[in-house]
Amino acid sequence: MSGNPQESHARYAHCESPALRVRIYSASVDMLPSTHIDRSMQAITRALLCSSPPEVTAAFVTAVWTRLKKTATACEVPKPVTLFVAAECIDSAWKPSGELGEVLRRSRVLYGAGMGLASLKILTAVVIGAARPGWVPDDEMEDYLAVIDADICQAIVSSKQEIDAGVTNSQEVADVRQGMLDALEDCRAAMQEAFPFERGYMDAKGWRMARRLG
Repeated sequence: MSGNPQESHARYAHCESPALRVRIYSASVDMLPSTHIDRSMQAITRALLCSSPPEVTAAFVTAVWTRLKKTATACEVPKPVTLFVAAECIDSAWKPSGELGEVLRRSRVLYGAGMGLASLKILTAVVIGAARPGWVPDDEMEDYLAVIDADICQAIVSSKQEIDAGVTNSQEVADVRQGMLDALEDCRAAMQEAFPFERGYMDAKGWRMARRLG
């Protein structure tokens, strides 16, 4: 990691597009209760970030990162066994637990705020929890698994941006990348033809190969 996190965050914000500034803000306000005032402030701040100079966005990004790092549960990795539970009906062996939705929301807050590696750690636990036989296609599970696949892809993109900004260290990157790939390969072996994370798997493999070639 670079010597001064604030300087790294400022460089990260300076290099990114207005669209990413909006994504960072939108993700961060997901941490707050959804009220009319919050939604109004979100629209106001979105417009402000789109039209502000880079130093304003840099200060905002630093504030978001600091807030997330100080929030005890923001980066907490869940226990995989708590994310899926046995279904009551005989048609499907598993279903999402009540905890899974909140876990996925936290992962989106993190990768939306430019903390892709922290998000991938959470999503790795989700993939490990899903690595079990007995899945039967149904609307609820198909939706959840498709969302998780998309989240993995988005978190990888965010991680690459985080690396380019110089706010990571090489060992952490290697550990997170390999941990996700191992989890995906185990899940693929367990679920076989029903494996739902093909896009995330291909992105994770491509990311590893790109780093090796680099």
